[in-house]
Amino acid sequence: MSEQLQNDINTSEATLEGEETAPVLDELSLLKERATLMGIRFSPNIGIDTLKARIEEKVNPPKSSESTILGQYAGEEYATIQDAENAAAGAKVEPMKAPTPLQQKMARRDKALKLVRIRVSSMNPLSSALKGELIFAGNSEIGMVKKFVPFNAEQGWHVPQIILDVLRNKKFMTHYEEKQGNKKIKRHRLVPEFSIEILPPLTPEELEALKQRQLMAEGGGR
Repeated sequence: MSEQLQNDINTSEATLEGEETAPVLDELSLLKERATLMGIRFSPNIGIDTLKARIEEKVNPPKSSESTILGQYAGEEYATIQDAENAAAGAKVEPMKAPTPLQQKMARRDKALKLVRIRVSSMNPLSSALKGELIFAGNSEIGMVKKFVPFNAEQGWHVPQIILDVLRNKKFMTHYEEKQGNKKIKRHRLVPEFSIEILPPLTPEELEALKQRQLMAEGGGR
């Protein structure tokens, strides 16, 4: 655990000890508060060590040295799969009849970051030979999200809903000829840049196999 993280925990504990009427929070609660402020997603039943590791990774992100594009983003894909597993394993929360503004904001955030498994092909001749494209999306509530999306991934690729929305809206200019009498008139129009296939969620067996391949790809690029 980094010195900064430990200092923050000690400071919070010291503050609580000085206020006799304030409830005493345990270390896990303090870590959850800090993780929420840092924009780190976690399941309700996450353990202390796992949460500490995520905060530490956020404060001091590891340096990537992958040599290939897919290897470079394998760790990111593996992390999103872990998030999906944690969300599936988390306890279901009954919706409140009158959600607070904060709860409404969190619901919109969860919807924007919900993972969707897709397979993408580029319809643009200028980019069809590339391995993929780095997509950016965001708003005032969730900040900026970026995701590398490979083209023609055999097993598909997990992307947040907000990234999928951007992919669906991207277009490019195509040119064609239209015959009018004895003349050919050049025309142009905007067409979708990507062909997107929505894939069903992975089975537990497929998910485990994909995780192993991503771990191997990540390790092979180091």
